[in-house]
Amino acid sequence: MDTDLHDKGVLVTGGAGGIGQAVVRAFASEGAKVAIHYRTSEAAALGLAAEVDGVALGADLRLEEEAD
Repeated sequence: MDTDLHDKGVLVTGGAGGIGQAVVRAFASEGAKVAIHYRTSEAAALGLAAEVDGVALGADLRLEEEAD
């Protein structure tokens, strides 16, 4: 299946655990450049980012100043 995601940027919020990790891996397997958002799971997000050649971004999106 051609998803046309190769070299496209994708942000997965809550991407450090559970379903989010599966979503990150699925996008990465289609060639997307993945940014993994986490609030508290820094180690998991950094490990996954290294695995998929992505980036991990920590922020509490409930706080306006961190969402900026």
